[in-house]
Amino acid sequence: MSEINKQQIAEVKEAMAKAIRLCERLARSLRAKGTLQQWEKTALVEHNDIISACNKSRFLLDCLPAVQVIELEVAPTELVPPSAPTSVDEPEEEEEEEQRYCHLCNKHLPDPCYLSSENGKPVFFCDTCYKVKKARDYKQLLDETDRLQDEKDSLSTTVSLQRSALRTKTLAIIKNLESIGYDNLDTARKKRLTLAKKRIAEEDNFLD
Repeated sequence: MSEINKQQIAEVKEAMAKAIRLCERLARSLRAKGTLQQWEKTALVEHNDIISACNKSRFLLDCLPAVQVIELEVAPTELVPPSAPTSVDEPEEEEEEEQRYCHLCNKHLPDPCYLSSENGKPVFFCDTCYKVKKARDYKQLLDETDRLQDEKDSLSTTVSLQRSALRTKTLAIIKNLESIGYDNLDTARKKRLTLAKKRIAEEDNFLD
């Protein structure tokens, strides 16, 4: 038989509070995403179940008398050892971890806020700065599109000029070979004349 005192109850509640804060941060991060994969949906449900279970257990602990005699099993425990008790009040450093600030204006952000990523790290934006960010991103995409369009137009002009030059040379080859006469050509040049005339005919049909 052993007693559980106020300090031990506070340690159990503190461990549950840490689990709640962790699950709340993970759940908020998942909810901030536009779409969730199946495993993420399952994780979100599990986080909410843990939060609910911990809150219920903390409420039950609050209802215990100041000193309650209970039977404790001898087993490993993950609670904070008595030699290093943790206060019921959350340390300021851990509270600071939950604070969110806008990545651009550094203003404190209440939920909801906009989650993004930079260099693989999550960053947050207020509504105004998020609109500024999106406008900047869109402008970069439009500038990149305009640059690609200019390059495409330049390539199209080059290809068009090359096709025109190729047609001119092909017509000149046909004219020279026909001036000699098909029967006076060797096998290779007969084949060349046939292919050249076929290419011109295909281009003419395409233009029609």
